[in-house]
Amino acid sequence: MDNTWEYNLFTMEINRLQREYRRFENVKIKQDVSEDIELLKEALNALNSGPDSKHFS
Repeated sequence: MDNTWEYNLFTMEINRLQREYRRFENVKIKQDVSEDIELLKEALNALNSGPDSKHFS
């Protein structure tokens, strides 16, 4: 299975959340958004290390 679609989806969402992070002033919201970004980065790392990861090497 090709992970390109998932990779692109997670990357787009990380970019969107990074824009949101800069927009918010509330520290709690920024912390929550930052945690979401980190979770998506972990998902990308899982895609990159999975059996279909040759695409991302």
